[in-house]
Amino acid sequence: MSKISCDTCLDLIPLVKDGVSSQDSRKLVEDHIETCPECKEVYLESKQIELEDLEIDYDGALNKIKRKLYALAGFILIIGSLVGVSLNDSENMFYNILIMPLLGGVAYLVFAKKAFIMSIFIFIITFIRQATYGYLEGFLTNSTEILQEATPISIVFVMFFFVGIVILKLLNIAIYGGKENRK
Repeated sequence: MSKISCDTCLDLIPLVKDGVSSQDSRKLVEDHIETCPECKEVYLESKQIELEDLEIDYDGALNKIKRKLYALAGFILIIGSLVGVSLNDSENMFYNILIMPLLGGVAYLVFAKKAFIMSIFIFIITFIRQATYGYLEGFLTNSTEILQEATPISIVFVMFFFVGIVILKLLNIAIYGGKENRK
């Protein structure tokens, strides 16, 4: 059998301990620790460490993942809203029939019952964009015209957003029988 150095043995010990090494590597480590007391001590110490001895903060890890998901969903909602609203005055405006319901679905999946609050955000973004665009282009000159033009379009965007929420809510009812399957 070929001999290995202590450094190589120490590199292989974690793999052998975790059961992911090859049979040859395991045999090399076993042969080496029979003749090397230092490596044998490391091997025996590493075998004593069990998962129960490790203190893992599962709640902390889960909360960290949830915060990252909320941040990602918020980012998706903001970018998607801005993209959808910016398409409003081009031939691509009909993509909003897909974009806004998808945003409503994302909001429902992540924020559940609080997803309706995001509709206010959609309304505000759409209203500001329409009012600003109309004013800068010169066809909306006073506040009455701005309200009459920007409000209906903003309401349509919110309605599309609600379609996504309703679709996901209905899927939830179909799959889980209406029970919230969340913690």
